[in-house]
Amino acid sequence: MSFLTRTPRAIASSSRTVSRPRLYAIVQPRLRRTYATAEEKFDPLTIERDSDEVDVCIVGGGPAGLSAAIRLKQLEQEHGREIRVVVLEKGAEIGE
Repeated sequence: MSFLTRTPRAIASSSRTVSRPRLYAIVQPRLRRTYATAEEKFDPLTIERDSDEVDVCIVGGGPAGLSAAIRLKQLEQEHGREIRVVVLEKGAEIGE
């Protein structure tokens, strides 16, 4: 009689033990947080930043942000004014 055709009672009373598959947990390394000491005070003036002059800045490049930018550019053409519209998106792709 093969192992696969035995009944559950026969498997339990068998002298052979049934090995269970091992479960491995995925362990993610913890990020270490570093804090500034009292001597290393944060100075926002020392950080390099980009700046730009815009008329409208839309935060978020999803469907609503993109449609707002498109509509503003359409209104720009209708009224004959030139405005600068910028869409900021934190994600890798725009429009999601």
